[in-house]
Amino acid sequence: LYTGVGFLCLMGTLYGLSQWTLDLPATGFWSFPAGLLLLAGIWLAAQVGQRKGREQTLQLHAFYTQAVYSLKV
Repeated sequence: LYTGVGFLCLMGTLYGLSQWTLDLPATGFWSFPAGLLLLAGIWLAAQVGQRKGREQTLQLHAFYTQAVYSLKV
């Protein structure tokens, strides 16, 4: 997801640079701040999701650890 948004941001910025060199209105440059805001939003959503799932992850890890160490090999 990060790579896709970053790639679109880069392509939009390059498009804006092409517009600028041709003395056209460089509207493509708006993709850079928009992409940064989108990336920040994705990162923030990931952080919130990790915090909300922390307790379940710890429970799953404890269950897995108990199951593995209780095996008789």
